[in-house]
Amino acid sequence: MLYILDTADLAAIRHCNEFYPLAGVTTNPSIIAKEKGDFWKLVKEIRSIIGEEKMLHVQTTQKKAEKIVEEAKLLKEELKGDFYVKIPIGEEGLKATMELKKLGIGVTMTAIFTPAQALIAAMAGASFVA
Repeated sequence: MLYILDTADLAAIRHCNEFYPLAGVTTNPSIIAKEKGDFWKLVKEIRSIIGEEKMLHVQTTQKKAEKIVEEAKLLKEELKGDFYVKIPIGEEGLKATMELKKLGIGVTMTAIFTPAQALIAAMAGASFVA
């Protein structure tokens, strides 16, 4: 079992990272928007708190496969460490996942509601589903 926080609340991340066996943090655009801060500053601070050895899952804001792949490469380059791009399931997301798998960039496919969606996500190369 993995204990992964779903937040962008820096105080909560600091606290849990200190006191709990935290495997990483996952976040998405809605959660980040609630923090009312600069996106890059916030995700880099999360990485700084948890270190490079723990997982960081950050959702893409792009809709087309090619743009998702571009954003994922940038996120991986900037955030380093154990990184996974979160991608909503759908045709474009599945296409991007297959390409990212070839590039060695981990994917967490999100908005999974059925076992069939989880299966197709895994077959496309997703490491995690949410």
